[in-house]
Amino acid sequence: MTVRTKNKPTLVHKNRRPLETEEEITETFYSGCYAEVILSLFVYKFAGNTGVSAALTGVRFMEDGDSLGGTYKVTDDDWGSDDDDDFLD
Repeated sequence: MTVRTKNKPTLVHKNRRPLETEEEITETFYSGCYAEVILSLFVYKFAGNTGVSAALTGVRFMEDGDSLGGTYKVTDDDWGSDDDDDFLD
């Protein structure tokens, strides 16, 4: 299988606000979040090959979910206490 495209999918938040910066995108989407996707299906016949393919044209973040692995989404609970002065001892 080969996956490639020249066009980036449209990425939006639940309220349909476009996510434009790399920081917004990486803070919103992660392995395990729930999303609604728009796929464009099409058939092709090229150079003797015939098949069916799909293009990812849009992704809308819907809600947080349990991480499936890969990168970990850090929360405030992951950090130590600000009152912990002896963390090097």
